[in-house]
Amino acid sequence: MLTLLTTTGCRPEAWAICEKLMLRQDYDGDVRWVVVDDGEIQQPITFKRDKWLLEVVKPSHVWKIGANTQQKNLIAGLRHINESENLVIIEDDDYYAQNYLTTVSGLLNNSNLIGQSGSKYYNVKTKKHRQLSNVFHSSLCSTAMKGDAIAFFKTVCQSKKELIDIKSKDTIVAFYRRFFCLWFRFSTK
Repeated sequence: MLTLLTTTGCRPEAWAICEKLMLRQDYDGDVRWVVVDDGEIQQPITFKRDKWLLEVVKPSHVWKIGANTQQKNLIAGLRHINESENLVIIEDDDYYAQNYLTTVSGLLNNSNLIGQSGSKYYNVKTKKHRQLSNVFHSSLCSTAMKGDAIAFFKTVCQSKKELIDIKSKDTIVAFYRRFFCLWFRFSTK
């Protein structure tokens, strides 16, 4: 079983694309998808799939223009996840290949922390993607973990007051070094 964590809010276009990408996944196991929506009004969530359980978390805070609530949303979502789960971070504005969850699930059998180098970033407004040059670290959007890695990730989220995967790069690098991180890369085809 996989547990997905997505933070979102006031992003209906990005969320709709995320739903489509998750519907395309070839993973056939059970999935629990924890979605933290901090929008003033909950955006439309229409996702339905056999063997998938969707849980929407409404945090106490509400996103406002100019605010970055990523950390608060991660903390709110992580309250619903324990270290015995196989956690996959899914961001609503990133691309996921059809075999992403299947690949991640298999790799989590061998490591407490995995990450994808060479991620693709998809821009909802321009409808274009670009290949990132992250060869020595994984973006948060392409990270999965279990066990002690989840416990440490919770600590990282609690201790920072900034973007988790950008401004706190030293902390994230330490996170990956602390745990053996199994890297993978998808074909760009």
